[in-house]
Amino acid sequence: MTQVSVRNLNEGKSADMTLINSLNGMLQSIQNRAFQLSQQNGGSSSLDNWLQAERDLFQVAQSEIQETDREIRMRVSVPGIDAKDLEVSVLGSSLMITTTSTRQQSGSSSASGTATSIRFSDFTSKPVFRSFELGGMVSSGALAQTTATLDNGLLTLTVSKSESRTTSAKA
Repeated sequence: MTQVSVRNLNEGKSADMTLINSLNGMLQSIQNRAFQLSQQNGGSSSLDNWLQAERDLFQVAQSEIQETDREIRMRVSVPGIDAKDLEVSVLGSSLMITTTSTRQQSGSSSASGTATSIRFSDFTSKPVFRSFELGGMVSSGALAQTTATLDNGLLTLTVSKSESRTTSAKA
């Protein structure tokens, strides 16, 4: 199990602005593609268009959110991705997962030294992007304390709920 760093972004810090601008660019790309899809299919469901746009542009990692009285746990499938290539970022009430590199497909040499070429591959070279809006579930202070671990291609993110949220949920 490998620890993955979680970066708390602050729009006031110039060091964070490059990543914030990159994330905003990703979201803008999704928005533009969703609008194109809406125009193509006569304005069908905006949620369907948004989800299709994400799939068109990025590798959307399969995920699951579990909730208890004390914490929220997200499990995100990222097979073949190294911990060093994962970016986990917190901005406001959003938690975002991206990759800093993509899988490159190329031929290689076999153990016998002969060259091989790929004839078929379902592996994608799209970057991973997954965003979770957790504003109604946890406080931004609790979100800033998110922990992340990577084990056998499964990224697990844990967010403790704030005291006020836990107390109000019980009432």
